[in-house]
Amino acid sequence: MASEQLPATALRVCQVLEGGFAMLNAGVADHAAVNSDAQLHGYDVDVRRAVLAGLPYSVRAFASYGEAFARTRAGECDIGWSTYFHTAARTQCEADQFLCRPLDAASASGDVADSAPYGCCVDFGVSVWPVEIGVLYADGNVSFYSAVFSMVTSPFFVNFLSFAFIWVVVIAHLVWLAERKQNATQFPARYLDGIDDAMWWALVTFTTVGYGDKVQETPTGRVLGIMWMIVGITMCGILTGHMATHFSDSIQHASKSIHELDFSGLRVCGQSGIFSSWFFPESLGYEEAVVADGLASCTEMLQNDEVDVAVAERPHLLWYDKTGAFDWEVAAGSPRISEAIAQVPAGVVYPKNSTRRDEIDLRFMRLHETPVLRDAQSRWFAVTTSNADDVVQWALVGPALGLVGLYLMLMIARQILQKDERAGRVAERMTRTMSTNGITRALSMSVQESDKQKFKNVDRSSSDDEQPEQSPL
Repeated sequence: MASEQLPATALRVCQVLEGGFAMLNAGVADHAAVNSDAQLHGYDVDVRRAVLAGLPYSVRAFASYGEAFARTRAGECDIGWSTYFHTAARTQCEADQFLCRPLDAASASGDVADSAPYGCCVDFGVSVWPVEIGVLYADGNVSFYSAVFSMVTSPFFVNFLSFAFIWVVVIAHLVWLAERKQNATQFPARYLDGIDDAMWWALVTFTTVGYGDKVQETPTGRVLGIMWMIVGITMCGILTGHMATHFSDSIQHASKSIHELDFSGLRVCGQSGIFSSWFFPESLGYEEAVVADGLASCTEMLQNDEVDVAVAERPHLLWYDKTGAFDWEVAAGSPRISEAIAQVPAGVVYPKNSTRRDEIDLRFMRLHETPVLRDAQSRWFAVTTSNADDVVQWALVGPALGLVGLYLMLMIARQILQKDERAGRVAERMTRTMSTNGITRALSMSVQESDKQKFKNVDRSSSDDEQPEQSPL
């Protein structure tokens, strides 16, 4: 369309350049050179091609919302194409110093410092895609130790332990009084010995562990035991629920505060339309409203710790995150994008009493009944899955792995020592056996030698006895 001669009835579109919605193609040096969608890409471009299919139109690109809005109001454009929030103030034309100033040469060309007072006296198109509002904030990964410490030092936990200790002492004395005479074996009659065992039983029963090493035998003691078991189960259930909630809140403190719209004491950055809208009133308690000309400026201020959070259209935030614009770290942590805190009707604007409005709105409504809008949203603003909240804390995992390794080394050393001990015992038995066998053989040989000697002596004696006596001559 850039080289074609457009008919006099061709639509004139004023497009605001914004990340994800409308961006210059490579090779297009400046927005002033844009005159057709062939030089742009983005969500708005895809939707416009579908909506205005078959209609001749030209496109002018502008760097600011205010200039595109003012030129549409002045009649230079038939459509101001952007995510303009639908508000009653923008439709009224009564002259007002703060809400609707008359256009002059400077404001009509967008050459004013604050274009908000000139953003009025237009008609809104049908809102086929209400825009979600999100919050960009920096949130660090809370230490597991810090979360546990915060949990066990919370007022509820301290009060719970105080309650439990008082009633453990009371129940222990009642059970000891009921059992000390008839069950002195388990609850001795002597106070110091008996109350020590009773306190142990009361604490073990309260925590639902129930070792069974102490058992009541009297009816009164058993009734007290039943009551204490019910109290213990109930109170431990309450404690478990509180600990889980408090632990989760400690880890996700910033996101929880934003989800609950708690902006107390925060410096908030956003465009002027954010702070004049119904969904972000001063009653939210933010400390300072910092007006910026776009999300890029808010992001830079967030990185420089000049603001605490940035409020913007969630599709913008998702697109910047998708392109890696939020790959940075600050002292407070990594950037995060909240869930939607509000949903605002938004869309294109027309000059007051436009003759083209009904025709274009009908095309928008027909397009809404097709998958084109959904496909375009998925293409440009798909939510990327992030596991940023499930970060492995090596300060915790490292020592644990070290202890596991040490344990395995000890087990291996133990097996080696046991093997050596077994081998030593076998060798000792063999040595002992060999020694025993040697002694046995030595004794056997000694006995045999002794027997032989005896036999020799006997034979010698016998031979001596058998020799005849010689008579003397």
